[in-house]
Amino acid sequence: MKHKWEILKPQKSKVNSLVKTLGISNTVATVLVNRGLDTVESASGFLQGKLKSLPDPFLLKDAEKAAGIIIKNIKAKKKIVIYGDYDVDGITSTIVMYNFLSFLGAQVDYYIPHRLEDGYGLNTYTLEEIATNGGELVITVDCGITSIEEIKYAKDMGLYTIIVDHHHVGEGIPEAIAIVNPHQEDCKYPFKDMAAVGVAFSFLMVLKKVVEKDGFFKGNIPNLVEYLDIVSMGTVADMVPLLESNRIFVKHGLLQMQKNKRPGLLALANICGIKNLKEITPSIISYKMAPRLNAAGRIGNAIKGLELIISKDYDLALKMAEELNLTNEYRQQLEADIFDQAISKIENSDILETKSSI
Repeated sequence: MKHKWEILKPQKSKVNSLVKTLGISNTVATVLVNRGLDTVESASGFLQGKLKSLPDPFLLKDAEKAAGIIIKNIKAKKKIVIYGDYDVDGITSTIVMYNFLSFLGAQVDYYIPHRLEDGYGLNTYTLEEIATNGGELVITVDCGITSIEEIKYAKDMGLYTIIVDHHHVGEGIPEAIAIVNPHQEDCKYPFKDMAAVGVAFSFLMVLKKVVEKDGFFKGNIPNLVEYLDIVSMGTVADMVPLLESNRIFVKHGLLQMQKNKRPGLLALANICGIKNLKEITPSIISYKMAPRLNAAGRIGNAIKGLELIISKDYDLALKMAEELNLTNEYRQQLEADIFDQAISKIENSDILETKSSI
């Protein structure tokens, strides 16, 4: 059967408006209109990706409330623990939150669960350990929104929780003191498809403003643009659509990465064979950098990926990057062996004759 492709014909008036106002070609304007970017504002935002085009982060429900709680805990010198996840999104979310709170002088630590030993999300025995070691506030990143029982358990111990997550909300809502998640029904933040690190970064924009208004911190607060290299890695690795906020994060994150001075990222780039940081693209993050960080979380301890990125010693970082590279090679071989075993099992059985297989 032969198929005939039909090119969608856009409204000429909209195409002409984009061509005239934005100075782009008719072809580019046609593609934009056909993909729903049919106004000057939406098309311009897509093409230019300016930081000022990011939505107002104060539209994130509970963000300002969470910021106030964190500031109160910092002032009281209470121990805060950031509870992340073992993939790249979880690692990078933990890093940006940890770095910013550390700079503000918080008594802060982090915890990344072990995939095989702890499983996904919060668990009661780790929460007990956090409480025993003096933790009073847990900030979850890239997890927590479905941990209803675990957060209630923490609350009963006197351990309070702030959730910063991007996963869809289930039937129940955890008893956290604040929940920052654009998927909440009554959250007015317009873009819902950020990775967790995007939600964390947007929340830090709120926290920065609230800190400045409060006036308790007397030093120069970091420019959050400097965090966008980390944000771009988590965003690309989590395979969220590169639209709106995500597109802006990645565009400016790649620019930040080009002038990067983080020993950990430089070491990771080196081990990936990247000699010029200007070569880094979303594809390189997806196929070279992220798999090496993810390998630690899949068959080892994800904390190694986090410690690589935050390392301030290049020689030490390079050793850690080499170790992650070996872990990734082992993961690749393990997957290849499993695949070969599966093919062999299929070929030596009658499954293809008795059942449909894909």
